[in-house]
Amino acid sequence: GSELFAPVTCSPDGRLLARGGYGVRLWDLGSGDQLMATRDFAEAVAFSPDGSEFAAFGSDRPLLRWSLPGGERLPDGWGGTRA
Repeated sequence: GSELFAPVTCSPDGRLLARGGYGVRLWDLGSGDQLMATRDFAEAVAFSPDGSEFAAFGSDRPLLRWSLPGGERLPDGWGGTRA
């Protein structure tokens, strides 16, 4: 594509791959299936240490979050404590 900036990360268990940039994407590395696609811009993408959540941060939105493995959207923002 024509993207100049697309951060990527793998889930802690190595089963999922996430890409940010112009459109957040999530793939299952075993099957190659795309599990999620959004139109959001993300400067950074990350998985929680236990792999139960996925987050994307972008300049147009604060913090976007999804639960895994189902990909249900969670409330935007931090949603917890820094502990």
